[in-house]
Amino acid sequence: MRPYTGCLYDFAGDQVEVCGHIELRKTFTYGTTSRTANIRYLVVNALSAYNILLGKPALNRIGAITSTRHMKMKLPSFEGTMITIKSDQKEAKKCYENSLKTKRGVFVTTTQPPRKEGVTRAEIARERRPELAEDVLERKIGGKMFKHGKSLGQETQDQVAKVIARHLDTFVWSSSDMPGIDPDFLCHRLTMDPQVRPVRQRRRKFNEERRQVVREETEKLLKVGHIREI
Repeated sequence: MRPYTGCLYDFAGDQVEVCGHIELRKTFTYGTTSRTANIRYLVVNALSAYNILLGKPALNRIGAITSTRHMKMKLPSFEGTMITIKSDQKEAKKCYENSLKTKRGVFVTTTQPPRKEGVTRAEIARERRPELAEDVLERKIGGKMFKHGKSLGQETQDQVAKVIARHLDTFVWSSSDMPGIDPDFLCHRLTMDPQVRPVRQRRRKFNEERRQVVREETEKLLKVGHIREI
């Protein structure tokens, strides 16, 4: 096994520990027809119901076409004939059930201290905002306040300030800074069938704090013309 310097991430975006990579000769057989190819496998430290997974690079290199509906994979042999690999439905279901059992054994909990009563929205926003990696300096550019890291040299700070000043119209501080969005660029529509009778849904109730937030955000969008009452 050889070392691997790249990174591998799962579907949730978490990094997976890669122990290394190894190259093995894989033979695909169908009756009397077969094809052998060298395939590089990544060895990972992860809980899985599968022993080996073939990725897109290997499938593309051997010219394989997969069909999850038919549970088959086809690839050409060096003699020009077609190799068909059939999957076992019972075995596939068993692997799927085992993968669910593996996921049930993993629990991720996040605990937060109880929030005191009377906390403002600004304080809640500061709690959710990620912390900066370093100390920052405030600098006014074009009448707007920007922040940058203290580790930047003076020459780099001036270069960044020039770029921001040239493209100052691309930054917004509130909804009022971007009025008049072209409907051809962005427009939300509700597609309704006139032949279908509309159904009135049950009213969803919110507490007073959420109602106040909804009211404030709606008034902002109405004020700048992003939405209108029909």
